[in-house]
Amino acid sequence: MKDIVVEVVDSIMGSSKTTECFNWINKNPTDKYIYVSPMLSEVDSGGRIHKSVLGVEFVSPNLDDENKSYKTKTEHLTYLLENGFNISCTHKLYLNMDDEHFKLIEKHNYTIILDEEIEVIRTYGTYSKSDIDYLLEKKDITISETDGSISWIGVSDSVNSYDHKYHKLKTLCEKQSVYLNRGLSAKKNVLISHIPLKLLYCAKRIIVITYMFDGSVLDCFLRLKGIKTTKCLDITPKSDLKPSTFRDLITLVTPTKKTVDLKMSKTWWDGLTQKDTTSVNSIANLIMNTAKQHGIQPKDLMWTCPKDNAYGVSECKKAVKLNPKGCVKYVDSNEETKYCWLSVHTRATNDYAHKKMVAHCYNRYPLQPIKVYLQACGVPIDEERYAVSSLLQFVWRSRIRNGAPIVLLIPNHRMCTLYLRWLNDKFEGGVE
Repeated sequence: MKDIVVEVVDSIMGSSKTTECFNWINKNPTDKYIYVSPMLSEVDSGGRIHKSVLGVEFVSPNLDDENKSYKTKTEHLTYLLENGFNISCTHKLYLNMDDEHFKLIEKHNYTIILDEEIEVIRTYGTYSKSDIDYLLEKKDITISETDGSISWIGVSDSVNSYDHKYHKLKTLCEKQSVYLNRGLSAKKNVLISHIPLKLLYCAKRIIVITYMFDGSVLDCFLRLKGIKTTKCLDITPKSDLKPSTFRDLITLVTPTKKTVDLKMSKTWWDGLTQKDTTSVNSIANLIMNTAKQHGIQPKDLMWTCPKDNAYGVSECKKAVKLNPKGCVKYVDSNEETKYCWLSVHTRATNDYAHKKMVAHCYNRYPLQPIKVYLQACGVPIDEERYAVSSLLQFVWRSRIRNGAPIVLLIPNHRMCTLYLRWLNDKFEGGVE
């Protein structure tokens, strides 16, 4: 494979990095672009990029266009790539590309711009440790000592059948995208799936627009693969902003005596039983009291915890629910019922830019299998930067993104402490 350097625009929220990216595209209209965002509302027809980039026409893959209908968006994507269109799409569609798309991207010398990190590593739980041991014994697979990558060396034709138990595994092996998680002793979740490296190597340039890149999952993945990163010199956001700049815009509500010792990690939330209802009610009461104290209406409030534990939106009957009464839902101007709960994974959208209060009730850690895998490979995730980055991405869905003040409630001790360190500029520094 050819050498590639991933260019990184690592800049704080509000520094106009996306706006400057669009300005740069406008100044270079002869190049070919694929702009990738986590949110469909940003890249779909009529989305932000279509409104902001006037010198270059972007087309979003859809089931219907002016000429014909398509069975899938991927089919339309193939047509757009074949004809050299500038394309805007979601992370999900980008990650579903295959060899045919890679060849077309390389043919037309596309520059790929990733707005926010993509999910480069995920757990793959279809096969157990006993499955892997069986295939090793049969000499159908080999495992790299360097990064745990699994290669299929078996010669049986029966595995090529779609209904064969190991057909999917063989396919992943052929894409060089499945790895053994040697850091785990458990019988489940022993496999890790990587994106195909061709997804990066096929492009003329790869530009990532993000914040707090160093120590992130993407940073660790690229270092694991020996892919160099450098600061993008073509896109220059504002350089005078730093975390302490936002101090006067944020009224922080810290943990109380009743919440300061509550762990609030995913494991903690998952392990709640009815005897823990008092603890959960303490969090709910803090949300309600903070909203009341600051005159916040439900329509102006957003809060987060794991979805299974969120009253009103949870589909898990067994989970103990966080139910801040009066702060669960509201009816908007279109007479539609909306919920105050918002997924902690929400990214790159302006849909909540009117929210005046944010309650972050979630102590964030990287997924354990991915953390263990990267650590075993010698490229550990920076857990503190991961937590702060996750918190800030969520907070900046609110109206602070437009320079308006907010009330921020962080009832967990660890997350609140990390936030205060960030606010005092202790996490500054990025890709050189």
